[in-house]
Amino acid sequence: MAVEHVPQTRPRDDVARGIAARAAQIGVMFLLIGFVLLGAAGRLDWGWGWAYLAIYLASTLVNTWFLRWNPELVAERGQPGRMPTWDKALGGLWSLAQFVLLPLVAGLDERFGGRVPPTSRGSSPVW
Repeated sequence: MAVEHVPQTRPRDDVARGIAARAAQIGVMFLLIGFVLLGAAGRLDWGWGWAYLAIYLASTLVNTWFLRWNPELVAERGQPGRMPTWDKALGGLWSLAQFVLLPLVAGLDERFGGRVPPTSRGSSPVW
């Protein structure tokens, strides 16, 4: 019984460009998270900040390992121009919260010693 050749749904060059675009997106996000997190903390020697970045990188590598069987999906994620408008909006809000606001609040929390928003000395936080 001969095995039929099933053509790929996308040309190889298109998939390679999409994967390269996704890799660039991940790299930029890693740098952005690191800049926001450690910049908001006001220090580079914050171990928990580096731990967060290591966990982000490790989870990305695990995700990459699982997606190696579906390069078309990786390429598709690397080209958001093909996504529906509602998906772009929802993804943008999620990315803003996860990759900017969370590291910003965590870094500010570290900088101000657990008082975000900052409180005057001697007073307790409202919450």
